[in-house]
Amino acid sequence: MQTQATDKAVTQQAFTLIELLVVMGIILLLAALVIPVSRNAIESARRAKCQTNLRQIAAAVLYYANDHKGRTPDLEWNTQYLQHELLGPYISPQSDIYQCPSATPENRGSTWPENNCVDIGDGTFCTDYKLNDDSAYAGQNSMAFLDHSWVVVAMDLEWGPPRHGDGHNLAFLAGHVIWLSREDQEGEDPYGNSPWYRWGLEQPD
Repeated sequence: MQTQATDKAVTQQAFTLIELLVVMGIILLLAALVIPVSRNAIESARRAKCQTNLRQIAAAVLYYANDHKGRTPDLEWNTQYLQHELLGPYISPQSDIYQCPSATPENRGSTWPENNCVDIGDGTFCTDYKLNDDSAYAGQNSMAFLDHSWVVVAMDLEWGPPRHGDGHNLAFLAGHVIWLSREDQEGEDPYGNSPWYRWGLEQPD
């Protein structure tokens, strides 16, 4: 009699196959909802950290210009490693400011590693960011620029897969940093200059 009662209790406590499938379905549904939200939260944090980095790089560029009669760092696309030397007095080469948290080997570009690293002392230091290297900007007197609020001083690497959604973070000479899509980066500033590396520099003819 006791054995029959025990068996009946076990039977009542056990899940049926349908109940198990329902529970598993609910778990999978919750996972499908939570995982994208978590990924978006992680990327939002990475984008914010990247913007903080670029804001500090923009500040270093301003300090550099102040110490060099208003002239901006004179870099070309293949001498970006000189960021560490030129901005060294304002940003330590060891600083993680130069590291974009969303950078990967794929979105750094195939030629970027050989152009963004430099040996200083016993260490090798690299940057994930590109300073504006347009001839109308690099090495020029910033006081002659048309509109500092539109002049881009640094950004995520603009070739290869974008690091933040379908766009990049851009830092401006006025000190602010914004995210723009690739399409927007090809557009004009209020004065008719395009693309991003020409913005705010001069009034087009």
